[in-house]
Amino acid sequence: TVRNSLINMYGKCGSVREAATVMETMTCRDVLTWNAMLTAYCQNSMIPSGLEMLLVMRMEGIEPDTATHSILLSAFSHAGMVEDACAYVAGFAGHLDSDHYMCVVDLLGRAGILDMAWMLIQKAPRQKGDDPLLPWTTLLAACRMHGDGNTGLNAAKNAISLKPCKSSPYILASSTM
Repeated sequence: TVRNSLINMYGKCGSVREAATVMETMTCRDVLTWNAMLTAYCQNSMIPSGLEMLLVMRMEGIEPDTATHSILLSAFSHAGMVEDACAYVAGFAGHLDSDHYMCVVDLLGRAGILDMAWMLIQKAPRQKGDDPLLPWTTLLAACRMHGDGNTGLNAAKNAISLKPCKSSPYILASSTM
């Protein structure tokens, strides 16, 4: 709707208060409305407000969808909120897909918790159409960031064994060592 677009626009401009005002005037708010407002909070480093909004959303009978989970997990990742992300995953484990787990791999990698990221890659659910390289190259990039050549080498080996003709694992591995 036009109002959802306004919420989105205000959020991107950093005008979260105006976005919230638009939302408050809406009589019919669907999951798209809530996600637009949640994105506004998260993009403007107001994640605690976004989490409060998630509670209100659920109290109003609107359940989070795939996009809701992605918005929050991505925000946790970029803010380094490891404990919050782990609690969120525990609370919604049955509702998350492989993309959501990739957000957590990214979060753990950014935070330097590479062993846990490795374990999650091995245990996370896979879906048809998933890029098998993505988890390993995400971990490999984190290894480069944190200077962990040993884990990086092992991640590169896994990636290369899956798709030896792809150049990205080789490039990331060479800059990790």
